[in-house]
Parts: sequence; structure tokens; C-alpha cells
Amino acid sequence: MPTRRHLLLSTPALLLAACAQTPDPTVAAAKAAHHGVTFVYIGADDCPPCLTWRKRELPKWEASATRQKVESRQILAAHYSYVSDPYYWPADLLWIKDDTQLTRGAPQYVVAKDGKVLLRTFGTGSWPTEVLPLLQRLAASG
Repeated sequence: MPTRRHLLLSTPALLLAACAQTPDPTVAAAKAAHHGVTFVYIGADDCPPCLTWRKRELPKWEASATRQKVESRQILAAHYSYVSDPYYWPADLLWIKDDTQLTRGAPQYVVAKDGKVLLRTFGTGSWPTEVLPLLQRLAASG
């Protein structure tokens, strides 16, 4: 038979479990409201490949015709192991972090369209071979 002590000790755990299973309505609303193509670059200030990409590729991306047709966002963490920390993610992009089950490491690239993640890649090598071609195709298709 449960004692009063057991009930008092189990109540916080039950409340935490209930909260963990309830989807955040803000995140769900942001995902539902997402329209168009979004490119998310995920990098860190202590990541040499990230710094190289931002120095060499980011200016070309920003000046491209494709960029003008795509929403482009950046998640920049202080350390590469913090890129999945919600602290660095704006509320309207948290659904992308959740959908991709983002882990540590950088750089990472995400392409989403109309509330659905189409591509998530890791490493600078995927930019010219996967990410940029997909963005170009999506921008060309309207």
C-alpha cells in the first residue's frame, strides 16, 4: 500500500514524465507555419572547418541568385559540442533540431521545405555535392 511518503516522492516524477510526453505547442506551430525553402547552417566558433566554410563559401552563397530565393539561417554555437543545445536555436527553428535529432558536431547543414526536413548533412564536403545542388533545384522549381 502506498504511503504518503511514496506519493510525495512519486508526484514530481509523474509530472515530469507527463510534461516530457506533451509536445511543445510553440514548436508544433512553428513547424506548421513553415512555408517555402529554408537552409540552416549549423556551426561553431571553435570549429576550423566551420570557420573555413564561413570565410570561403558563405560570401559566395550570400551573393548567389539561389540565396535570394531561399530563407537562410545560421546557428552558431560557442563550441562544436553545443550545437544541439536549445539555447542557440531560435524558437521558430526548434522543430528542425527536434526532427533531425541533431547531435554534437559541426558543420551541419539542413534543408527544409514546407515544414519537412529534406536533407541533413554533416561536414563541409557535403556542401558542394549535396546541399548546394538541392538548394539550386528547389529554388529553380519555385
